[in-house]
Amino acid sequence: MTLFNLDTTSLVTYYMLPLAEVNKYTFAKNFKATYINRKGNKLYVELKKPMVSPIYKRSKYYLTDVLIKDKFFVEFVLPEKYKKDIELFLIGKYSKMSKEVKLIIYKTSTLPYNVKMENFVMSHPVLHALGKTKRLRSFLLDYFNVQELSSSEELIDIPKDDWFIEHRINELTLKQKEHEV
Repeated sequence: MTLFNLDTTSLVTYYMLPLAEVNKYTFAKNFKATYINRKGNKLYVELKKPMVSPIYKRSKYYLTDVLIKDKFFVEFVLPEKYKKDIELFLIGKYSKMSKEVKLIIYKTSTLPYNVKMENFVMSHPVLHALGKTKRLRSFLLDYFNVQELSSSEELIDIPKDDWFIEHRINELTLKQKEHEV
């Protein structure tokens, strides 16, 4: 059961991109989407257009710029030291990721984390999902009008096909074939 849906940007952007020491702000207005490969060892950032002075090339995890079916992508390798965390991400077990990786995500995902607003401290629900917090659980119980959620259930979507670069390439290939006909 899908308990929390992220409509605009996938969790690849918020949970995996920070592991390559970049985030969506690194790409400014050119950022379009982020994809992971099914092996879980590479990330691809789709840009609206190439950047004039790309600061993303400073990342030690930057590999190359790639043109796929007339679309511009930036390729990064994911650090081997986070392999177990990445495997957990790929099967949707986000709350099981290591404290180290969660801290990186909290600090660099671009989502608000423990931001003080008047008398409240606020964090984005996507970050609450990493810890399966009581606050998010309570919200979801009310929102979906259910009595109980299994404590083993993650509070956010498992990876979807469109989070993977292979899916995006297939999609672009189909569009190209449609235009050729």
